[in-house]
Amino acid sequence: MKLAVLNIKLDTSDALVQLEALSLPEKKRRAILRDMGRKSRNLSVDRVKEGKNRDGRKWEDPKNGKIFKKINQKKRTYIKTSGMTSVIGYKKGRWGAIANAHAKGLKDKFTVKNLKNRNLPDDRSRATQAQAERLVDLGYKRWDKRNKAFKEVSEKTIRRKLKFGQAGLIIRLLKERNKAAEKQRKKEWDIKRPVRELLGNTVSEQNKIRIAELERKMFLQQKS
Repeated sequence: MKLAVLNIKLDTSDALVQLEALSLPEKKRRAILRDMGRKSRNLSVDRVKEGKNRDGRKWEDPKNGKIFKKINQKKRTYIKTSGMTSVIGYKKGRWGAIANAHAKGLKDKFTVKNLKNRNLPDDRSRATQAQAERLVDLGYKRWDKRNKAFKEVSEKTIRRKLKFGQAGLIIRLLKERNKAAEKQRKKEWDIKRPVRELLGNTVSEQNKIRIAELERKMFLQQKS
């Protein structure tokens, strides 16, 4: 899956500054673009903290309010530069996939079969008796490798095998599954996700960054 990225080009409405910048050695052009990339990323990070898109519209709050605190970290991103462009994106892996899904408003597709493969939160405490009873009522089953089929489990096994956070998430997913099955009689269902722009700047912001960085570098070049 292609992840959402922010592309920055070494161009500006100021033709003279652009001409001088393009005449610089590639190493110095890369340095300019790297600084531009960092400033653009910082603007994106600040905007994500406010929960807004580039046009200033407030996001629809996610169910997990802490999700963006984990996504919105500089160590989750990368900056790649060439002599002409700078690309900012999320690194591959779990958080990159989550960020990409929010940036593009992708749906989460759930099936009964893939519940067992879902990344579950960890917690030191064991599942409670109430959680175990609820899971049994909802028809929770575990994958039996030997028989290659889902198998019902006892409350005792649930408390022994599952963490508190895992049990809570599975309960929520099973409730969603059962609700969808009752209404639509489907074997799979979608959870919609609104588009949230995690990376990106306005045209005005990008122009200001470009011109400021180019003029600063050109000034330093003339002094050296």
